[in-house]
Amino acid sequence: TRNMYEHFATLKELQKNDGGISWFEGGESNAYISAYILAGFGKMNREALPMPIERNSGLSSFLSRLIRYCDEEFIKNLKSENKETKLQYFYGRSYWIKQYPLPAAQFDLIDSLLNKYWQQQTATAAGLQSLMTIVTLRLLPQENILHAKALQHLESLRQSAIRDDINGIRWKSFADADDLSSNTEEGVVKTAEAFEEDNNDKETIPG
Repeated sequence: TRNMYEHFATLKELQKNDGGISWFEGGESNAYISAYILAGFGKMNREALPMPIERNSGLSSFLSRLIRYCDEEFIKNLKSENKETKLQYFYGRSYWIKQYPLPAAQFDLIDSLLNKYWQQQTATAAGLQSLMTIVTLRLLPQENILHAKALQHLESLRQSAIRDDINGIRWKSFADADDLSSNTEEGVVKTAEAFEEDNNDKETIPG
């Protein structure tokens, strides 16, 4: 527990006046790492893991300032072509929609960008496709056509999986890699998370 509060104290020192987080001490706020950290706290909260909420830790203020920064950066850099940073923002924000609602206009922008990204799906890396699936299923209503497209993508992934009783379920794009790099590992995790969003799938994650 002490280590958790020590690490959180370090993060608070990295939080700048605008609410964003820098990569290192003395650096400037960075949209990608800010959204990445926002997602980390969101995942901890969703899975009921221990959080630094005692000792007047300032977690609530830390998160509200971080969310405000991420929202403002999204609008500020709306015309940027950096798909990965935007998807990371969508992913981080998806954990906090109920506690910190987004205005309708911002949802419309997210819908528009996700529509664009799904049109480019075949040129998108596997890990980012899974990230697109997660945020689409979390952020958009079931009646949205992209919701159905995300479920179709999961079904396609299910059909393309290699299955056996010894090695379980796997995909060639991951299994054929010479080494499980951090990017590949992140892709595997995001693919698993994508299947967690499908309430009708009880077999893929255990596999």
